[in-house]
Amino acid sequence: MLNTNPQQTEFQDKISLVKGPETDEEKSGKKKGENRRRKLPRYAFQTRSEVDILDDGYRWRKYGQKFIKNNKFPRSYYRCTHGGCNVKKQIQRLSKDGEMVMTTYEGMHSHQMTTL
Repeated sequence: MLNTNPQQTEFQDKISLVKGPETDEEKSGKKKGENRRRKLPRYAFQTRSEVDILDDGYRWRKYGQKFIKNNKFPRSYYRCTHGGCNVKKQIQRLSKDGEMVMTTYEGMHSHQMTTL
């Protein structure tokens, strides 16, 4: 059925502009999956310690904490405070051995260590 109502036709044109005739990948010529962000390098290590936060030479700001399933200790999330540095770190005690602290770094620092 052909629509002859001009208002209805204009409405249909607006819908097609919002929806778009094709996906963004088809428009840009990129294959699906090429738009994904690169994963930052991750480094993890375990340390036997009574304190959770170990001095590693950088300054950190805590931005979150959550309890993990099957673990009585919470996981803490930190970001580097240096401007433009996107390094994150996670700290969590192991459920089997409460004296062991698992520290995971994500990313590489773009600056020198901070002197206090």
